[in-house]
Amino acid sequence: IGASVYQILTSDLDEGQNGIVEYSLSDLSTFTVGKNDGVIRLNRKLDRELESFIEFVAVALDKGSPSLTSSMTFTVSIDDANDNSPEVSPTSYSATIDEDVPIGSQLLEISATDADVGMNADLRFTITSGDPNRDFLLNSHTGELSIQKRLDYERKKVYNLVVLVEDQGNPSLSDRADVTITVQDVNDCIPVFVDSPYVAYVQENVQQLPVHVMQVSARDDDTGAYG
Repeated sequence: IGASVYQILTSDLDEGQNGIVEYSLSDLSTFTVGKNDGVIRLNRKLDRELESFIEFVAVALDKGSPSLTSSMTFTVSIDDANDNSPEVSPTSYSATIDEDVPIGSQLLEISATDADVGMNADLRFTITSGDPNRDFLLNSHTGELSIQKRLDYERKKVYNLVVLVEDQGNPSLSDRADVTITVQDVNDCIPVFVDSPYVAYVQENVQQLPVHVMQVSARDDDTGAYG
């Protein structure tokens, strides 16, 4: 407020009082003008998101008698400043997928907006934590999350990702989203005998049957009915 945005320059070929010019504006709510120097100054805070330009009329008036005037319409364009942070909505996302989902499958899309324009509203999406093995791929421009590597329920069952959304303004502003990916088991593990091969000894001509020979055991790394 008070910053100089323009200076009106006029000329009057008369002399004395007839050549002295004073200035005024049709609307003083946003700008003021120096009565003698014609310097237009800002009179209030601006918000480009509410108004992108302002028009007013400047009047130049000499002090002759009778007084003569000239007027001119000014249009002031308001440039954007990076005063709005990106807004992620919703802020939490979740998906449940099978561990054998094909590589390249899209899981979800993170949605964000920014009330600014240009680079101040150009958003970038990045995964900042929760995926050290880089099993997922996040499109930095669209926010689409997809599978980048084969998942394994037996290796990791739940991913808690933090996604950062930043604009390209200077300084950059940001917001975040929390993403939970739950991996479901599929029957992809083969039962495996423990301590195989087994060796047992049985005497011949055993009369009392049945006779306990040995016990074998096996494991399956799947869960539920699969295991």
